[in-house]
Amino acid sequence: MLKTYLQYGSTFYGVAHSSVQGRDTLHAFGLKKKRDAFKPISQEQVEDIEGLRAALPKVAHLSLVVNNDQVLIKKIPRGAGEDAKKLRQAFPNLRQQDFYYQIYEGTHSFVAICRRDHIDGIMQKYEEAGFSVVDCTLGPFVLDVVLPLFTENTIVLPGLELQLQEGQIEELRKGQYEERTYHLDEEGLKSSDLLPFSSIIHQFAPSQRLTDNLEERVSAVKQQYLQKRFFGLFFKGALAFLFVVLLLNFLLFSHYNSEVEVLREAFQVNEVNKEKILKLKEEVDRKKKMVNDMMASASSKSSFYFDRVVADMPSTVTLDKMEYQPVRKRIKDGEAIAVDANRILVAGVSIDSEKYGKWYDMLESMEWVEGITITEYSDTGGSKTNFTLLLLIGP
Repeated sequence: MLKTYLQYGSTFYGVAHSSVQGRDTLHAFGLKKKRDAFKPISQEQVEDIEGLRAALPKVAHLSLVVNNDQVLIKKIPRGAGEDAKKLRQAFPNLRQQDFYYQIYEGTHSFVAICRRDHIDGIMQKYEEAGFSVVDCTLGPFVLDVVLPLFTENTIVLPGLELQLQEGQIEELRKGQYEERTYHLDEEGLKSSDLLPFSSIIHQFAPSQRLTDNLEERVSAVKQQYLQKRFFGLFFKGALAFLFVVLLLNFLLFSHYNSEVEVLREAFQVNEVNKEKILKLKEEVDRKKKMVNDMMASASSKSSFYFDRVVADMPSTVTLDKMEYQPVRKRIKDGEAIAVDANRILVAGVSIDSEKYGKWYDMLESMEWVEGITITEYSDTGGSKTNFTLLLLIGP
């Protein structure tokens, strides 16, 4: 029973689509589980699904019975065999892939069929209205789950009259509808409520006399509903757990409030330090991000290039700076870092112009150097010369 509650809650609804004198009508019936018994909570009659949503705004799932003029029913002799054989016997020229069917096996066999697009259209409208159809049957045969409770031999339904024999459906025919009340196990039910009531029972105790090809269509909707249901329960449980945790924290806080007062001054100092640490952390994270951005833009050959630049560098040259893909301009918060791609910035001081010149020629002759731009070359006095070179790396 716990599993049923987790899946469907404590309220259950059945809806029957019936045709009376050429007019379609929806009859809805609701049950609520209280302890070990089910109690009726709602009986509604509307003309369409929009009216049903207005009448049952909080209902999420329901069992559906389609018993309108779109459902064709034929009686055939009872016999063994597959459903396809019985379909051919009842409807010889039927394109079975275009129809849903349901077969009732009693003293006779009754075959009910309905076009797939009609059933799919109804279920689609229910889904759009926020209902999940977790069970679906065709014709009046879902009534089989409660037939043992009837003492009458004739049952009148909206648009149909059923003849019973030994607790099984013996005959059915269309007729004038006259509302009646049937007493099942001390519960009085109007004839218009019998099918939706039976569909609720069938959801949990399906009739063994019925076979159909509706299972796959209904199962997909049912699984979606159960997933949504479990997610909702989990979310509510998480909120309840969070509330309990917060409540316990509040109670503990109140209990130790006097002790906290003693530590308040130290706490305030810690808060100030915490704020400083957070600011420092933000600054470190920001600079770390800048470094990562720069590191990400560097190729794996940067070490190779640096080694080649300094490999034959004369001792009379002292480097102050060497950057791979140097930053073009000052870095600003919130802006992307612009770099000189495929370039190496080399800056330093030379005290021997001749050796510097040979080193420059050697750099220019390297096969991976496409070109060198001298961005600075200035004499600082004596034999010292400041220089800045920008090496363009070739493909």
